[in-house]
Amino acid sequence: MEMTERLSVETKDSLGCINISGSTRYILAAVVASLGGVLFGYDLGIVSGAMLQLKQEFELDCQQQEMIVSSMLFGALLASLTGGYIIDYLGRRRTILINAFVFFAGALLLALAPSYALLVSLFKIYFA
Repeated sequence: MEMTERLSVETKDSLGCINISGSTRYILAAVVASLGGVLFGYDLGIVSGAMLQLKQEFELDCQQQEMIVSSMLFGALLASLTGGYIIDYLGRRRTILINAFVFFAGALLLALAPSYALLVSLFKIYFA
């Protein structure tokens, strides 16, 4: 009963989105943050699984394999250091749209990468 009363009292902003108040906002932030961590771990798992095919395709030695995986982590580090400034400058919606485009273009370029050097540099850009 309390939940239905609470939803009926909530207001909508100028874009028609429901304004969430109280502890619900923190719960949603925690869920989104944990989902981001899970997806990043999933990406690492995919890279480690794909490493077998990459090793054969590009004839990689151990150091080159390490560079591919660490370039993903380096790109994530750069993105985490600059992401807040980009969001402050462009806003959340524009940043999400640009990120979605970069993610799609990076996936396409990674799939078509003809050499090891291009693959490592694209990994840094793709996961940034």
